[in-house]
Amino acid sequence: MKKRVTALLLSLGLMSTLTVSAVSSDTSGVTPQMAKAYLNVVDQQVQKYGGYATTKDFPMDSGFAGGFVRDFDQNGTPELYVVGVEHQQKAYEQIWTWTGNRVKLLCEEEYDAYGIRAWDWSSFHIINGVMYYHKGYAGFPGVGSGYHDCGTVYTVQDSSWKEVMSYYWYDPDDGFAPNEPTTYEITVNGIKKSYYNEAVYLSEVEKYVGKDPVYLASEGGGCMNIGFTPNGRTLRNQLSQLAANQPSSWAKAEVDAAKAAGLVPALTGNPGYQNSITRQQFAELVVTLVEQATWKTLEAAPADTFSDCTNLAVRKASAAGIVNGMGDGVFAPGQTTNREQIATMVNRAIQYIKAETGTDLTPVKGSISKFADRSSVSSWAVEGVGTLATNGIMNGTSSTQLSPKATCTVEQSILLSFRTFEKLP
Repeated sequence: MKKRVTALLLSLGLMSTLTVSAVSSDTSGVTPQMAKAYLNVVDQQVQKYGGYATTKDFPMDSGFAGGFVRDFDQNGTPELYVVGVEHQQKAYEQIWTWTGNRVKLLCEEEYDAYGIRAWDWSSFHIINGVMYYHKGYAGFPGVGSGYHDCGTVYTVQDSSWKEVMSYYWYDPDDGFAPNEPTTYEITVNGIKKSYYNEAVYLSEVEKYVGKDPVYLASEGGGCMNIGFTPNGRTLRNQLSQLAANQPSSWAKAEVDAAKAAGLVPALTGNPGYQNSITRQQFAELVVTLVEQATWKTLEAAPADTFSDCTNLAVRKASAAGIVNGMGDGVFAPGQTTNREQIATMVNRAIQYIKAETGTDLTPVKGSISKFADRSSVSSWAVEGVGTLATNGIMNGTSSTQLSPKATCTVEQSILLSFRTFEKLP
């Protein structure tokens, strides 16, 4: 029996050791307003638990242990996961989301180290870009009850907490009913299915809980643990910076100069400087650059140019040949864009400025030969990336790396605009 139990735990990844980076935040989609709301949640947690926890293993000290910000369902709205420890004995997990004007509590779980159940745990995993939260239990609910191993997998969908599947393994051998068969059940979308082969059952469970889940919290046998080094202060500092909506220290001087030059318009959605820039937001930025550089107001394409966007800056950029649609009349204004796409659009803007003013802002022929990852640059982006890199407008992410597929933040995009503008005589 013990061997079979261990096999299940290993299959769920619950015996692996985690690193701190496993629960690091991805704040690229956190707007200043969202950050303020999430910061308020964190401050309430700190007040509730009387400060910050500093240990991850039993005996844990009481306090707010921390958490992370991650976009569960990849809809552009990151969720907030937090966990706190009370009286070295109980832990409480919460998952919050942002609905556009307020925060909403999606889930709350309690762990009691001195409860009657053998072991409760939680973990998360990512499958095809979607993040799933897994709550499990293993042990003996009572004397003669047999061994139980069960759990439920959830995710976020349409700002709601959605159950994806649940599993149940009951083995009566460890109780007083040796003649009863072992039960293996999985329920998906309300439909329960029984299994009669342990290996097949474990294989099916793994499809939903992932091969490498990240352990978050557990209790059992009088012990309370969390699966990551407490990061409460770090999480609060991240949210505080985003809420203040200040550019990063390395970008501040050029961002301030860009503002002074009139190159930073009010961007749709009021994104944070560290947010990934969207296609519409970049169109607003690049049109401002071109109009400032040429001293002309760009003509706009017709309002029905794109079926999903009537934004004036997008239509101006389209008419000037700076941006293209995604096909079938779609622009995808809210889709984030990457470094090679942005380099291509900036290069088109530079060519437009040259045609209007006669000024060549990028006189040196472009090349990406010095970069080790040059083969990852799309063929259609080689000219734009090479031109900007060679002429000192877009730097590599290191001396040998371009990272063309990496997302581009708002502050990085502002710097590209400013460096282009600085090339003007």
